[in-house]
Amino acid sequence: MRLHLLLGILLPAASTPAASQTEGPAPRAVVQIAERAVSDDSADVVRARWTASLRRDSSDRVSALGLGHLARLTYDFPAAERLFRRILDPAKPGDRWTVQAQLGLYRVALGEGDYRRADSLLTAAIGEARRIGDRGSEIDALIGFSNTRSATGGLEASFAVLDSLRALLPPGDSWERAQYLCRLGLYRAVASEADAADLTGQGVATAERLGERRLTGQCLEAHAMAHSLSGRGDSVLAIMDRAERLLRATSDHASLARLASRRSDELQFRGRLGEAKTALGQVLAEAEISRNRERFAFAYGGLGMLALRLHDLPTAVDHFERAAVLYDSLSQGAGAAIARSNRAWVLSLGDDLPAARSALQAVLNEALKDKQLEDEVIARQQLARVAMRQGDWPEAAGQLDAAERSARGHGRGEEARASLAYDRGRVAIGKGDFVAAERLFGGFLAGLEPENHLHRHLTQVRLAEVWARGGDLDRAERQITAAGRELETWRASLGDDELRRYAFSATALGEHDPQAPVARVLATLAGAGRTDAAFALAEQRRARALTDRLNGADMLREGGVAAGAKAHRVRPATAGEVSAALPNDSTALLQYVAGSEC
Repeated sequence: MRLHLLLGILLPAASTPAASQTEGPAPRAVVQIAERAVSDDSADVVRARWTASLRRDSSDRVSALGLGHLARLTYDFPAAERLFRRILDPAKPGDRWTVQAQLGLYRVALGEGDYRRADSLLTAAIGEARRIGDRGSEIDALIGFSNTRSATGGLEASFAVLDSLRALLPPGDSWERAQYLCRLGLYRAVASEADAADLTGQGVATAERLGERRLTGQCLEAHAMAHSLSGRGDSVLAIMDRAERLLRATSDHASLARLASRRSDELQFRGRLGEAKTALGQVLAEAEISRNRERFAFAYGGLGMLALRLHDLPTAVDHFERAAVLYDSLSQGAGAAIARSNRAWVLSLGDDLPAARSALQAVLNEALKDKQLEDEVIARQQLARVAMRQGDWPEAAGQLDAAERSARGHGRGEEARASLAYDRGRVAIGKGDFVAAERLFGGFLAGLEPENHLHRHLTQVRLAEVWARGGDLDRAERQITAAGRELETWRASLGDDELRRYAFSATALGEHDPQAPVARVLATLAGAGRTDAAFALAEQRRARALTDRLNGADMLREGGVAAGAKAHRVRPATAGEVSAALPNDSTALLQYVAGSEC
């Protein structure tokens, strides 16, 4: 399950200090004047001055460039495009003004979320900048490429651009150096490099020394992401709060939309779904102001994931489809592929299995066309799981075989064999081959880390099911009892916030109904007269489910859970306690334990 892309986090802001007053502002300085005007809430005054100047002299490129950037920064993209194109004259040789006009067009395209058009405009701009020896504009273009190439070419392309940028940076503090440090730190965080947060921290400090509030806010966003990706989650939301204050103070609505999207991801990970929903509402509001289609795609992807966690599958499918359409309109193939993969996965959890097969087959075809091994293996694994739900065991086995065969062709056969073992165990149960199922689940369990508690529990329950179906009830009872005890010991060790987070934990290991094997084991035990053991296990399961429901209700509050609030922890009742509570011998208590699928 993948959410929207993490890369391309910083928008290119304004540039470097102004030229001397006797020469008038240089092209790059005009960009900074426009940004400062918007950030300091003086855009109307500056706009009036430039508008009057342009009326007096229609060839005034200072005013045209400045007004173009004011329009861009206030999200009037059509006006910005007209003003930038006004500066460009194909009949005349290019100069620093025309290069900055081309960079302005790039920023318009990026502001709309159109990375491919933005990249094409940058290519033209950097070629012209190098031809005329405009080092400053070349630096601007490279900073821009670190945005577009992260979305279209991945991490390696981004690092290559940043290497080129580093070679051109002037010594000392500068806007460009702050941008470089924050971008490098973010991309190193995505690559799991240990120095990521140190680099973004240096970028924040540089931007603060320069007095660049908007850039500081953008760098703080990168700093928060670096902390999140490196597992230092305690400070993430506090850093995001600092970023939000600065971005709101400088009217950077596009960055506010992106930041709220990141905040929603972080809150969903923590199970704070009510607050996550509020954050996604902020994404939509800021995306509306900034007119950025990519931000709308972020919002719909986040809303899809939120609906999935709440098991509102039709709404999740709709949101992921809307995200995919938006990414398509922006030529962002990777974003569209992620959204459609998520949509297909959600369909596979619902009741329309033919639609799920069709969607997953489309994802598989795309993966095969693009030669994306990981996407192919995941699509085949999900197709196998749909086939299991349909009882088509040969089809399920065939998809798993094909996935492992493709992985083996890329030198990753053993890795695939291990990751597919659980699914193969389910197929073996479906075929009635309990010997193979025991071997597969046992091997899978042996390879799990001790702290992988949810996967361990599911696998232990499947082993208990194998033994129950095979008639070894002593072993089945011991296994499922030990599995429950291990899970409850772990849950008891969790702090309140951690326990609440697991209230909405997604289904693991592709189990559409993880209660089904539990129900089968308990039914077998009860049918064999082992009612005390079956009741104790059923009551333990009921208490766990009730705990999660109560904690989940708290986490759905839009205001969040009060600091220090205790989580609900429901204790299971014993058979003796229940018997003592019955009014007489004529009253019976029925406990239903149900499961739907294999």
